[in-house]
Amino acid sequence: MTFQSFLTTYNGQKNVGNTTENKGECVGLSSVWIEELGLPHVWGHAMDLFKNADEKFFEKILNTPDAIPQAGDIVIWGKAFNGTFGHTGIATGTGDLITFECFEQNDPLGSSCHLKKYKYDFVTGWLRPVQLDNQQTEITKLREERDRNWNWFTQVCDALGVGTNVESAVAEAKKLIGLDDILVQKDKKIQELQANISTVESELAGKTAMLTSFSDKNKELEQHIVQLTEAVEESQKKIDSALLDNKSLADTVQELKNALHEPLEGAIATIWRGIRKLFHLGG
Repeated sequence: MTFQSFLTTYNGQKNVGNTTENKGECVGLSSVWIEELGLPHVWGHAMDLFKNADEKFFEKILNTPDAIPQAGDIVIWGKAFNGTFGHTGIATGTGDLITFECFEQNDPLGSSCHLKKYKYDFVTGWLRPVQLDNQQTEITKLREERDRNWNWFTQVCDALGVGTNVESAVAEAKKLIGLDDILVQKDKKIQELQANISTVESELAGKTAMLTSFSDKNKELEQHIVQLTEAVEESQKKIDSALLDNKSLADTVQELKNALHEPLEGAIATIWRGIRKLFHLGG
């Protein structure tokens, strides 16, 4: 599109722009002109266009005393122009070293696209679009990338519920980053707790193994106690039997003592019985 046809198409129109934010702004008209030329979008406020433009597609011409913008040049004013975001418009090619004509919108505030004559006060310079056939493929790729990025940006903004507002989107993104940092810290804390749990579980397993060992030893001791009890009972039986034998011997001895006082014949008989008892003789 030639600049003249662009001027004819948009002169008198309101809210011209190619993004939600720049419609009706001075940047909106310049951005549409750049888009019509097939060049990549230049992001930023009006005062930022000069430094943000890619030099592969725009020649950057500073405002010098002997410089005059040509038709189609994108003129940029700095912050001092209005104390806010500067200003921008498209030069018509009509001008001299004192003044120049510009096709612009939103000066005065809210105005539609129109022609206006300016002095060079506060003008940083202008961007002269470069049209090179061997750059068309790269330009197409950049435009496609721009569209993809814009679609992605609008999707993110919709998800955040902030519309296509860059500052609001950035603010919400920072909130999410802050929440992400909190989650990371929580995750670290959980990992530390899990490590502590693993340590406690290992210690518990060791204690359980010790208790099992003690239990096995306790069973062995119980078996020894049973064996000792049986041995004691057996010993007690032997002791009781020996006591009975001793009693029987004591009785025999007493009989022998008594026999000493009996007549000789009876004493001999008694002594003989005692001897048989003592030596377990039959008869």
